[in-house]
Amino acid sequence: MIVPAYNARDDLWLLLATLGQNVLDPGDSFEVVVADDGSGDGTERMVRSLPSPCPTR
Repeated sequence: MIVPAYNARDDLWLLLATLGQNVLDPGDSFEVVVADDGSGDGTERMVRSLPSPCPTR
């Protein structure tokens, strides 16, 4: 999944949490690529602070 993000820190956080909680069946996985184009609200910092791979449950 490719997610474009520009000054979307709070919305992106909610999206990622929701995907992890509601989309997957046990044993499933997916990859999210966040495309950020110079956000000034800390979007990049928030994404980089997530563990890799980001736990979803």
